[in-house]
Amino acid sequence: RANLFIIDNNGATLMDGNMTNYASQYSNAVDGNDIWKMSNFGENFGILRNDANLVIERRGLIANTDTTYFRMWNMRKYNYSIQVIVENMHQFSLQGFIHDNYLNKNFPVDLNDTTNVNFTVDNQPGSYASNRFQLIYSTVVNGQLPVTFTGIKAQYKNNDVLVTWNVENEISMEKYVVEVATDGINFKELIQVPSANTSSQKTYTTLDV
Repeated sequence: RANLFIIDNNGATLMDGNMTNYASQYSNAVDGNDIWKMSNFGENFGILRNDANLVIERRGLIANTDTTYFRMWNMRKYNYSIQVIVENMHQFSLQGFIHDNYLNKNFPVDLNDTTNVNFTVDNQPGSYASNRFQLIYSTVVNGQLPVTFTGIKAQYKNNDVLVTWNVENEISMEKYVVEVATDGINFKELIQVPSANTSSQKTYTTLDV
């Protein structure tokens, strides 16, 4: 379940919410097992799937990855909180996080408990964008975090070496460590590059002088 609260001096006020069920008898298509959302006059917090606004979505079991595309509208200039309540989804290889497209940040989600993510809506269009938040599930394979390298190269730049690498789908990444060796065997650390933790494409560069 995902609930949207306004946070003010009076505490937390529930404004809207939605729910997703995962089970083997459901499909990932929008069908009669899903429930369409009725718009209200206040803040709305639903799920966007194939151009359909849903309040309850029922999907098949998660194989490797799955994403809930939250849709919010009628937002005002307030402090808000998304409360995610997850039950019976904790397993060794699965991790979840809320991705904030506006701040380009990931917030880990407890897969058998309650997680709260606070955010603010102001005059910036990205702060109230309808597609600002996603709930993403991903499996960890062989203890390695799921990040995909789409390209890597090293090239001369004057008398230096420019190292460039391209990645996609960074999840809970802390940093990249670039190492160098003069003999191709004994490597030492050159630099640590913090990860942007973005689900989109990202290019990193570093210069070995």
